[in-house]
Amino acid sequence: GHEGIVTTLIDTKNNQYTLRRPTDTTLHYEDISLMNDVILVLIMAFVGGSICSFIGMPTFFGYVITGIFLSPTGLNKLENIVQVETLSGFGVFFILFLLGLDFSSP
Repeated sequence: GHEGIVTTLIDTKNNQYTLRRPTDTTLHYEDISLMNDVILVLIMAFVGGSICSFIGMPTFFGYVITGIFLSPTGLNKLENIVQVETLSGFGVFFILFLLGLDFSSP
């Protein structure tokens, strides 16, 4: 049968997209390129935030510079742009929350 088969779509840049879940739910499927992108963003955001904090600037600037650096207009190091954009919505929420904490009245 077709148990455990995952249907994928491959574009001209050899990017693979999963079209549906496997029929065998015990099959463990992980998207390695997405995990690599998320880890790269987290590490680079930590480095950028640390550098800005070290020179006396807010860490927020390090996060923004990291986003510009890794974006398609920068070095274009991310493989799954659509999925990372979706996850970045959470990052924007948390950055706005942290900015609100920084500017809260005493």
